[in-house]
Amino acid sequence: GGLAIDSTPEGAQVQLDGQTDPSWITPFALTGVQPGQHSITVSKAGYSTDKRTVNIAAGNRTTTAIHLAHLIAMLVVKSDPAGASIYVDGHDVGTKTPAQVSMDKGQHVVLVRMPGYIDETMNAQFVLGQTFNFSPTLRALGSIENIKTVGKFKLFGGKGGQAGQGMVSIHTQPKGAQVAINQHMLDKNSPVDVMLDPGNYVIDITLSGYAPVHKIVTADKGGKVVVDEVMQSSPHSRPSY
Repeated sequence: GGLAIDSTPEGAQVQLDGQTDPSWITPFALTGVQPGQHSITVSKAGYSTDKRTVNIAAGNRTTTAIHLAHLIAMLVVKSDPAGASIYVDGHDVGTKTPAQVSMDKGQHVVLVRMPGYIDETMNAQFVLGQTFNFSPTLRALGSIENIKTVGKFKLFGGKGGQAGQGMVSIHTQPKGAQVAINQHMLDKNSPVDVMLDPGNYVIDITLSGYAPVHKIVTADKGGKVVVDEVMQSSPHSRPSY
């Protein structure tokens, strides 16, 4: 009997009863096949593999048409709380969590963002046909309403730190770097001590001619956090995390 296999797309590799040859590429035809049931496998990189059984009758030609599904990498994103924006390689995908996003294969950076919360990121190598899950619990940003910058003899910006606040002490080498906390620029450059309500804070440190620094710290009631950074001379570098 004879066997003919067409596939969409063409150019797929054919196996017959576990045997194959580099020339067995769709559109494919073979004569002299023994009558009876035979297993065929059709595969192509980037597409699903099709396995099936065909029945070959003596003196007849059996034709099989196969559609191979295009494989994708799937990203499933959930966040607590829900309703966060999803960014892939810096681009907003236009949907909110929870969501499913089709991904191209390769290395990608996924970011989940919601106002009032710290960004959460995932860097992963996406593989066709696989599903990747990213389910961050978003950390609420602390309030900067009562932020106070500490001087040598007094607290700038108010009468004094409130009871229950914590201190964040920021030092850089070299000195004189600008400091922003939750995107609020301080009125004093480094070194600087700041009184903050308990919570999570994003600290961005910038100095002309040096790579910016991006830090996340947690201020605790009555506690002190020290941020001591040696600035790296690299004007075109991205923030270090």
